[in-house]
Parts: sequence; structure tokens; C-alpha cells
Amino acid sequence: MNISLIKNPIVNFILKFILVTLFFYYGAMGYMGITSPGEIYFPFLDKYLNVINWYRTFLLNGSQLMTELAGYPSFIRDQYHLQIINGHSIQIVYSCLGTGLIGVWFAFVIAYPSKIKKKIIWISIGFLSISFLNMLRLAALVIVANKVNLNFVDHHTYFNITVYICIIIMIYFYTKEK
Repeated sequence: MNISLIKNPIVNFILKFILVTLFFYYGAMGYMGITSPGEIYFPFLDKYLNVINWYRTFLLNGSQLMTELAGYPSFIRDQYHLQIINGHSIQIVYSCLGTGLIGVWFAFVIAYPSKIKKKIIWISIGFLSISFLNMLRLAALVIVANKVNLNFVDHHTYFNITVYICIIIMIYFYTKEK
């Protein structure tokens, strides 16, 4: 590759964005793999540094609080399930966590040229916004699952579209701000 292309700020941004997105996506997938019993398994990481499970617990607790605030008593049945009392539950598996979406946001902020303080603030804003939307989705799903059959609803696609719209809006404000 011609070295002058890398000095081009647009090409530099695109390359950084792609590499950081791939790092976060495959890093999260790999970490999920090594903290789940199987061929390559690190029990120490699973027991003491399982950030994926910590994040799932964070989402479950936030979603449970939202269901309670909406007037639907619920409980966290185990590390994967949120259930309405005397009702249905939802299971939060890896694909429900939104790690790929969070990785896209992190990659954009990291790749875009700005000061480190601004990057930290906006990474936090994006992480919390995406997490809040996910908690809202999970709370709504468990509530609605008790009223109708959700097998026909592709909530992952709708969630992804919603979050990408949110990311576009955050990109607008992030790049607009000096």
C-alpha cells in the first residue's frame, strides 16, 4: 500500500474505523468463547473477569427495574432470564447484548480525530445510550411476551435499526461539537 494513502486523513479514519470495529467485534466473540466451557476455556477469566456476563447482568438489572417501574413485577430467574412474576420470561443470549453495535460506536469515536477527553465522554454517552435502549427493548419484550406471541417479531433487526439511527444522531453531535 502506498504510504501516502495512510497520511490521507479520510483513508486513515476509514482504516482505523474498520480495524477497531473488527477488533471489538472479534474480540468480544473470542472473549465469549474463552469464557464459555468448551475446547478453549479459561476458568479464571470466566470466574473473575467475565465482562460479558457483567454486562448481561447490568442489562438484566436495568430491564428488571424498567418492568417494575412500568407496573409489572419481575425477577431475574438466572444469569440469562428476566421473568414477569407468574408470567413469561425472555432469555438474553449473546446476540441480545449488542456488543457489535457498541463496538461500532467505540470504533467511530476512537478513529475520529479529537481530544482524548472528548473521546472518553462520548464513548461513555454512546455506551450508556445503547445500553439504555437495549434495557428498554428487553423490558418491553418481557412485558409484551406476556400479552402476545412474539415468535413473528424480529426484535433484533428493529433494535439494530433503532441503535444505528441513534449512532448516526450521536455522530452528528460528536462531529459538530468543537
